[in-house]
Amino acid sequence: MAAMAGICVLAVTACSGSSHRASHDHGLVVAELPIPLASPAAPVVKVAVTVGQRFSVKVDTSDGPYEWSQVGQAPDQKLVKVAGNFNDGHCDPKAVGCRVPYFHTLQAKARGTTTMTWHFKDFNCQDNLASNSDCTHNTIEFEITVS
Repeated sequence: MAAMAGICVLAVTACSGSSHRASHDHGLVVAELPIPLASPAAPVVKVAVTVGQRFSVKVDTSDGPYEWSQVGQAPDQKLVKVAGNFNDGHCDPKAVGCRVPYFHTLQAKARGTTTMTWHFKDFNCQDNLASNSDCTHNTIEFEITVS
């Protein structure tokens, strides 16, 4: 896995030999959205997959004050469909506030290019980021090309 300006992006072929397998098929992990976000992330992540391929973005979670959320228009459902969100681990049933990372998993359906956008928010920060250099709000766009 290679770090790229605060977002970890994997080459499309790099994950085929991964030793980590969950009890579900999240497919090829094409990127990770980390918490905390160490530095501003690259604004566009290019993803190349083939028709029929399952792929995912690993999304870190927190019980506050940070979150990643998908925003805006969903990817074109004619090209990719959401296969589900699959937890990467589990919490003790007695744990309070426990959240585990998850794989936002998609399935490539047809050739073409579409996008999806994710937003990182630090709830401790004001909307005016210019007044606080420790605050980070980023929007990451994934350009998904299915061939």
